[in-house]
Amino acid sequence: MKKYLSILFVAIFALVLTGCGGNTLKCSIDEDGSKAEVKIFFKGDKATKAETSYTIDAGSKETAEAMAEYYKGDKDTTVKVDGSKVIIKSTTTPSEDDEKVTKKEMKELLEEQGYKCK
Repeated sequence: MKKYLSILFVAIFALVLTGCGGNTLKCSIDEDGSKAEVKIFFKGDKATKAETSYTIDAGSKETAEAMAEYYKGDKDTTVKVDGSKVIIKSTTTPSEDDEKVTKKEMKELLEEQGYKCK
């Protein structure tokens, strides 16, 4: 009996750590030296949070620094310059309209725009 309880405990712990099936949609796109990654978290079929990361090759450090200044200012966004690249990361809470889009529909919309989703 003790052995079965241990196995059950490990199984429940594993489910909690993985978010009960990993209800996250991860998509990315590479285009013209730039890369965008989107991670959308769902509770059931309702989007709860989105994390985006953009890496843009500006061509030169000076252009990258100018772009970084343009994107700075939002409290939910971080901007970093790495040589000639600008890295922009942000976290958002979906709007009421976005919450109505299911995970399957969101995946289809992103793939129509050229994203590859997992």
